[in-house]
Amino acid sequence: MKYAYFQTETNKRLQSITTAEYDFGDERLLEGVKFIFTVLKDGTIKAETHPEDRDYMSNLNEAKILREAVEWIEDPDSEIWLGEETASLVTEGGKAIHWGGESVGVEAVKVIATPTSEIFGGRK
Repeated sequence: MKYAYFQTETNKRLQSITTAEYDFGDERLLEGVKFIFTVLKDGTIKAETHPEDRDYMSNLNEAKILREAVEWIEDPDSEIWLGEETASLVTEGGKAIHWGGESVGVEAVKVIATPTSEIFGGRK
């Protein structure tokens, strides 16, 4: 599936979001580690470790963890609740994927992440 952007509940469109809450990997090793997810021009998702956590992640199998991160964020059953505003991953066809894996209009969003600006006070 190809993606276009993340859309917040207040209809902001974002190419990139940052989150520190997820359901993949070893919780003991990854607790508090932040990941940045970006929708690339080719419609794929790129995951990268937040700069603050790169030194720590360099001691782990970062490539494997980032692959798991992409699989997780593309999973229709993944949900993340952070901050005051949440976002949905939107396909190139303009469909938001909501909890349960069905594609619906962007009005019904699947909550998966909080915009970077909400979590880190405007930092990207």
